[in-house]
Amino acid sequence: TKVLRDFLFHISTRRIRKTSDICIIKTDVVNDRSEPTINVELTNGLHILFKCANLSTLDVAREYNKLMDKYDVQEEESTLKLKGALQKDYSKKKK
Repeated sequence: TKVLRDFLFHISTRRIRKTSDICIIKTDVVNDRSEPTINVELTNGLHILFKCANLSTLDVAREYNKLMDKYDVQEEESTLKLKGALQKDYSKKKK
């Protein structure tokens, strides 16, 4: 449905994808007249199912954001330092 297409479009943009290197988006489109759903699998093993039949794109995005904030896995400080160093090194090579 339009809600799913819009939501996938918004979370697939380059700017959003850059916020997490471990985020993988897979789509499975079926035409069997079933209720539109989004299945989210988190790195901690939790599975979340959004049933989108009566939701707007904004409703789905809000609920998704709430859950991602609640179950957000914080990266270790050493990993963040390494990422920063790699980004600085990459920007030097790019010039």
